[in-house]
Amino acid sequence: MKFPSNDELDYVKKYTLLPYVLRVFQYDLKAIQESSVKFKEPYRLLIEQGIRKIEQDYINTKKSLRQVGLKIYDEKITETSFDWKYLYRGYHHTFSYSSDVLKNEVKKCK
Repeated sequence: MKFPSNDELDYVKKYTLLPYVLRVFQYDLKAIQESSVKFKEPYRLLIEQGIRKIEQDYINTKKSLRQVGLKIYDEKITETSFDWKYLYRGYHHTFSYSSDVLKNEVKKCK
């Protein structure tokens, strides 16, 4: 059975985390826009810049996954875990996070 290298697993990790990081940034942007902060514009611009960076990282990660022959084909979310199934050189693998670990990983990305 073939297993992906650590670098290739990093692509899987980024591919699974970035959508959640993006959601946090979008939530923060909405919170800033609805807040009573007097100078919203600098915060809004900074968050929007972060959103564009995350989106570009996600696109680049998808390209990298294709280049190394990794395909994520299933996502299963339960109350306690997040599981992704992926195909690597003809072999099926699973990548999982518990809910708490995913939350901590997303916080690290900020």
